[in-house]
Amino acid sequence: MQNARLDRLASNRIGRALYSLPEDGSRDRFNYAQYLFLDSRAARFHRDLDTAKHNVVALLHAATARDPYDKELIQIIGTLSTQSEEFRSLWASHDVFRYRSGAKMLTHSAAGDLEFGYESFELSTDPGLVMLVYTVEPGSATAYAMRILSSWSATAISH
Repeated sequence: MQNARLDRLASNRIGRALYSLPEDGSRDRFNYAQYLFLDSRAARFHRDLDTAKHNVVALLHAATARDPYDKELIQIIGTLSTQSEEFRSLWASHDVFRYRSGAKMLTHSAAGDLEFGYESFELSTDPGLVMLVYTVEPGSATAYAMRILSSWSATAISH
């Protein structure tokens, strides 16, 4: 689950394993935009990094259009603008398209190359919160890898 500022607020067990977050949920909350533009690990994790960055900038533009006085959002955009030339360039494009579904191509350090479909659903009871749902093609290499990743994360919880 994430908010309009792209803060990841919660993940299920397999989501934490996919994003290499601690099992106890202590780092569920992190800012996805800052991760993409400021964390060197993002380039190894996202095989579609350019697309992901364009989508994130468009989502941040849409968020500022909905709430231009959100101080935390302004702070995130300020941080990205001062620390990433690429972000500044993309921000100047003013893309505000709302990406609700698509494909994610990731490389997990243990599970290898993964391909997901994704959809985002706005929560009607909590405006501004979005649930992200990743799907895999049954019988695919990703489905197999995710079963293994799931079993590893389940084993890690039981120990």
